[in-house]
Parts: sequence; structure tokens; C-alpha cells
Amino acid sequence: MQFISLIDFLIAPIYVFILYLLIKSKAIKYRADGLSKYFITAFFLHMIGGILYAMVIQYYYGYGDSFGFFLGSNFITDISKDEFTIKYFFTSSEQLSKLFLSSQTGNEVVGNVMDNDANLMIMKISAAFSFLSFNRYLIITLFFSLFSFGGLWRLYTTFNEVLKNKTPSLLAITVLYTPSIWFWGSGLIKDSICMGCLGFTVNALYKIFISRKFSFTDILILVVCFYGLFVIKSYIAAALILATFIFSIHYFIKTRNSVIEKWIYSIVIFTGGALVISFALQSYINTLIEDSKTAIDTFKNAYENFEAAGEAGSGFSGKTFDFTTGGIILRSPANLFTTLYRPFLWETRNIMMVFSGLESFVALIAFIYLLFKTRFKFFIYAFSDPFILFALTFVVILSITIGFTTFNFGTMVRYRIPVLPFYSFVLIGVYLKFREQKAALG
Repeated sequence: MQFISLIDFLIAPIYVFILYLLIKSKAIKYRADGLSKYFITAFFLHMIGGILYAMVIQYYYGYGDSFGFFLGSNFITDISKDEFTIKYFFTSSEQLSKLFLSSQTGNEVVGNVMDNDANLMIMKISAAFSFLSFNRYLIITLFFSLFSFGGLWRLYTTFNEVLKNKTPSLLAITVLYTPSIWFWGSGLIKDSICMGCLGFTVNALYKIFISRKFSFTDILILVVCFYGLFVIKSYIAAALILATFIFSIHYFIKTRNSVIEKWIYSIVIFTGGALVISFALQSYINTLIEDSKTAIDTFKNAYENFEAAGEAGSGFSGKTFDFTTGGIILRSPANLFTTLYRPFLWETRNIMMVFSGLESFVALIAFIYLLFKTRFKFFIYAFSDPFILFALTFVVILSITIGFTTFNFGTMVRYRIPVLPFYSFVLIGVYLKFREQKAALG
């Protein structure tokens, strides 16, 4: 089935130009800091990424979640127009799924996809954009790309402010220009919305609690984007919460003047946190582990079936899981390494994975270089700064989660794109800390 037509290609340049005019007017505010060129370049990369992603899904793979989301959004758009109402944008996934399956255009595959809150939210967002895009698949993709770009830019400016504008070019190359981010994060898929929501959320948190220059708009953005992130991919929201919690402890203690006061606060906070986790959250964690085990077994069996049929693509298998506390801890380092540094170049089986393999190789070399450059004090530098520790915590938690639940490199490179900007920030932040200490020592 063709989702991209000649009309899409004819009107896409018009939309890109209109969006460019909008972006160009916003770029003026970044001229003083010399960031406007990164702003414009990142915008065009996301527009290109969105178009390329749509074409790869249509002409290379021939299928994808993106098409299911688009078909579901078409249904929401059509019934909203027919009844001249917006109530279906607030209807539950169960009700809409039943309504879709009972319609003339309904089919079981899309109906099952719709019967999920995360999937339905993407469909509703797509349906909302459809009113601005003549309901054309490629144009809706451009709006998803725009939102992803907006969130990523907010994340970049936050990181740049934390680093005091010391390395804006290097930060732009690693955060804004990384191919996986502007390609896999620019389609009509969950990852685009999650990337946007994550960036807007972190920026709002920084403005509200650190800069203290917040407004009602920032609070609204924080609530809406965090809610979207929680509904679409709750594990990203959970990683963000834990990273923020660790940051808050470090930042609060670091701002205390007395050493005795710091020790008292540290003991109280860590003891209280341990008690909360042990008693209040224990049942929730057990339930989460059981649900995760069921989901992982399902994903594992599905992947192995595809692998047996020769349809699995670039992947890795043979995982066995021990869902005890000790088993999870023992498995976590391997999962962390897999998410951050695989696929290796010799594990790639197609041109799409080659680029991901190159990115993984560069990420590994950069970490090894800094490890030796800092004389194995990398983590000492990271733990000394609350912002770097925040990013590192997010990277570790999210990477381990992805490593536990992913069996295919093609899926993993999409899932890990929220990790990449934070990983880059950690490396750059540690390098600057090392350079500053070296300069201070003469």
C-alpha cells in the first residue's frame, strides 16, 4: 500500500519553506550567542530526516509502525469531520478500538494497535496535525520532525547553558547533528514525540528549578510534555524521575556550606530513600518486574521466530534472564554496553546498520580516550558535578532498560536515541572538568 504519493512530494517543499520562514524568525534571538547557524542547520537535518525516514519505510522496508499510526489517525480524522466534533480526541483506546473495528474500514491489525494508550496518543497527535497538512502522510511527518527538533534544540540550549557556552560547536555536532537522532527521531513514530517531550521537559525543569526564570508557559509545557512522555514510553519518564532525584540530592547537598550539615543531609536523604524503596515501592517494583518478564519473554519468542524464518535482520539472541535482584545486577553491565556500543561494525548486515555501527564505534573510542586522558578519573569528574551526574544516571538507567527489552539492533538504535544527547553531554562535561582542573594546577 502506497502512503506517499506524487502530491506529497509536490507540496512537501512548500511546507518546508513555510516552516523555514517560521524558524528563521525564531533564529534571530540566538544570533548574539552565535547559535543561530546551529539552529537552522538542525532544523533542515530534521526535515531531511523526516522525508528520508518516510521514504525508507515506504520504498525500502515496505512496512512499519508509522503506517499503522497513520491509518489510525485517518479514522479519528474522518469521524471527527463527519460528526463535526473533537470528542474522539479524548476517547479511550478501548472505545476507539471497538468503534474502529466495527467500522467499514476497520481491520484487526490496526484495531489491536489502536487498543493501546501509547499508540493511540501518537494517532491523536497525527490526527491533529492532519488538519494542517491536508491529511498527507509526508506532511504530517514533517510536523513530527518539527516537534522533535524543537525539543532537541531546547535540550541543546540547556546543555550549552550548563557548560557556559564553552564548546557550542562540539555540542552541536554530537547532540544536534548525530545521524541516528535526526533520522530515527524524525518520523511519524513514537520516538519523534518522545525526543521532543524529553527535551521540552528537561528544559522546563532547568528553567523552573535552576534558573528560576520560569513562567506559566514553562509549567504548562512541563506538565503536558512529561505526561506525553509517561503515556508513550513510561520507562523514559521513570529514568528521568530517578535521574532528577539523584540530581536533587547532589545539588542540594553541594549547596550546603557546612561539612557537618552536608553529612547529616546525606545520611537522612539516603536513609529515607532506602526506606521508601524498601517498603512503599517494593510491591510496585515486584509487579513491574513480573510484567517486564512477561513482555520480554514475548519479545524474545517473537524475535527467535523471525530469526528462524530468516527475517530478523541485524540482531542478537541467546539471552537468558534471572529476574532476581542479583540476576538483574549481574546482567546490567552487559545490557549497558550493548545499548551504548553495539552493533559492532562486523555485526551490521545492511547499510542502515552500518551508520549505527560507526556511531557506536565513535562513542566507544571517545569513552576509552577520555578514560585514559583523565587517568581513570572519569567517574570522579562525573560524580563531582550534579548536572553531569544527572545525565550519567539517565544514560545508565535508560540504557540498561533498553538492553533488557530489545533483541534486534534495528529496534535498539531507535530506542536509544534519547540516550545519545545525554551521553554526549557527559563526555563533553567530563572533558571540560578535566581541562579546567589541569589549567588550575598549571
